Amino acid sequence: MLQLKTVKELKKAIKFLQNSNSKSGFVPTMGALHLGHISLIERCKQENDTTICSIFINPLQFNDKNDLIKYPKTIEKDIEMLVNSGVDILFLPDANEVYPENFIPEKFDFNGLDSVFEGKLRPGHFNGVANVLKKLFEFVEPNNVYLGQKDFQQTLIVKKMVESLNLPIKINVCEIKREQNGLAMSSRNSRLSEENRTKAGFLFSILNQLKENVLTSDFSIALQQAKNMINSTENAELEYLEIVNRRNLTAFNNEFIKNESVILAAVNYCNVRLLDNALV
Repeated sequence: MLQLKTVKELKKAIKFLQNSNSKSGFVPTMGALHLGHISLIERCKQENDTTICSIFINPLQFNDKNDLIKYPKTIEKDIEMLVNSGVDILFLPDANEVYPENFIPEKFDFNGLDSVFEGKLRPGHFNGVANVLKKLFEFVEPNNVYLGQKDFQQTLIVKKMVESLNLPIKINVCEIKREQNGLAMSSRNSRLSEENRTKAGFLFSILNQLKENVLTSDFSIALQQAKNMINSTENAELEYLEIVNRRNLTAFNNEFIKNESVILAAVNYCNVRLLDNALV
């Protein structure tokens, strides 16, 4: 696996590995890798001739600087996992390589997708995500990009950005990888104690129950029952739990349309944010 830190080295390596008929796949990450990331890489390898991964903790997407400071950093373990997974190129830039001194962040228009849920709770977050991915896409020029469904709203944002910029890139959203108790895999899970990490499976259980209930009972009652269950869980604070249109995140009026909806959830559990979702 090539480990590269500059854009010049990256482009040279990609040009060497690729030919006119080759396809390249890209998995952008912020490190602290887990099996969810590896599942993205495995699919990328299956569908492309060259697999490229990046590790860059993007300061622009942290509206809370303490969150940036606390973000887990496990670079040696990450590199070992990527080598074992058969990644061809690891791009490891520093902030100055991605954002040179004269860089001015671009302001994107997401037609309101960035003003609800995560965007409402973390102002500027998605604009920061879009800025770094635009830069990384320019550096890598991939045919395919692989993202996890766990960050459902983010996948819509990235698709919107690619569409608005008319980039020749396919965004592939891969299903959520879960721990044995159903907890959606996340780099932040490492901040939970072993006991609380086991208990954190409660969210997946509640989402599954809600998914069943909305098919058989009143929409609003089922949703409220699920919210009550989360709020009654020790050390859990509900941030949001809603069922919305999976294409544009707009709310339904006391009903939902099967196969067009998504349940979105965010819970602060033991001072760690848990994000999850389920397609309905």
